[in-house]
Amino acid sequence: PNYYVRYSTVKGYITKSLRTPDLDKAKAKAFELGELILTRNLHGLSKTQTIASITDWFTKTGRYKALSTQRQKQVIRWMRIFSEYFKNKSIDTIQYTDWADYWQFRHHFYDNTQYEGKALSGNGKLAIKTLRGERNTFHAIIGHANQHGICKMIKMPEIPLQWTDTKANYTRPDATYTPSQYAKYRTALNKWVTEREADWRSGKQGKYTAHMIRAILWTIRHSGARVKEVTKITHSCLEERTIKLPDGTSHQTYAIFIQPTKSKSPFARYAIMNYSGYRHLKQFIELKKSLGFDCSDDQYVFPVWRDRTRAYSSNLLGTVFRKIVQKAGLYIIGDKTNPTRATPRMFRRYYIIRQIDAGTPVTHIAMAVGHKVETCQKFYNSVMRERYEQQVFTGSYYPSTMDEEE
Repeated sequence: PNYYVRYSTVKGYITKSLRTPDLDKAKAKAFELGELILTRNLHGLSKTQTIASITDWFTKTGRYKALSTQRQKQVIRWMRIFSEYFKNKSIDTIQYTDWADYWQFRHHFYDNTQYEGKALSGNGKLAIKTLRGERNTFHAIIGHANQHGICKMIKMPEIPLQWTDTKANYTRPDATYTPSQYAKYRTALNKWVTEREADWRSGKQGKYTAHMIRAILWTIRHSGARVKEVTKITHSCLEERTIKLPDGTSHQTYAIFIQPTKSKSPFARYAIMNYSGYRHLKQFIELKKSLGFDCSDDQYVFPVWRDRTRAYSSNLLGTVFRKIVQKAGLYIIGDKTNPTRATPRMFRRYYIIRQIDAGTPVTHIAMAVGHKVETCQKFYNSVMRERYEQQVFTGSYYPSTMDEEE
């Protein structure tokens, strides 16, 4: 059985801070949460909260004090802008529709404030990197307050592209590597891991992180899962199975239970790893065990080195990945008339296109990657049509056996 530790209110549960089959651990967490609730009431934090009061509370926490001075100033500056927009509005009353005018407010705030003007690009639009950092910071602080039972969790909407200096590439199924580019990327990734291992300054932490990043990227590539779906998997999601190939041979592999992270596509499913994906993931888990990591069912497969109760951040993964591909000259991809930046997400597209090339029915592909069939057809019909007609368009790629080489 699983035990849940929750703080109950008249309206329901404020927080679910633990799920564990260990009764002693559940009791200890319940006691800890009880102490936290008493402290919260003593300091008056159980009252109605605003953005300003949450920011004031956060600046007194250990998590804030552990940040660099520059990052602390950045957090205060961004939260001050949110506070200026919402004024004294209670967090519990903020609705999704209340963000409707935020981006216009934000644009004029940058435009009218000399200190913040650097966030505007040459065409007078907001820098997407700045806005994403701002949005992630807001979620991190409100999420931290929510974990402590201070307020409910509220989400900031996606950034409307008309206010930014970027282009959407979600409707571009060709926005991924060609097989030859993928082979070059794979060489660059392995070289980076080897260099990290050879650097004595990296130590065990550097070695672990390098192998973890490679294992995450390989798992995305060989499962077709979304980035956060992979970074959040626990050891209970891994099932070792024996599969029989068409030639009659039997092989061991992992079946990974993928929990969906996208509310519009809430499809849980199993991803069966191929030989390369299984081998790399198994080697990484063996490395974890040799470094003393707890690999019990409730632990993350890809935890942070210093805080092993936290999953590795997809943002950090993107930062490291960008440095690797920039060095290899593989950062800008796609059609020359509409280039796009390489991100870890494109390995999901790469998986889908390779399945299309292999003749896998679209219904099976949709089930494997957590799409509706209609969604998969909408975004990849052009790719399937070009494959069937054996025509090549600029920005697409040529199927090659090179992709499957080790």
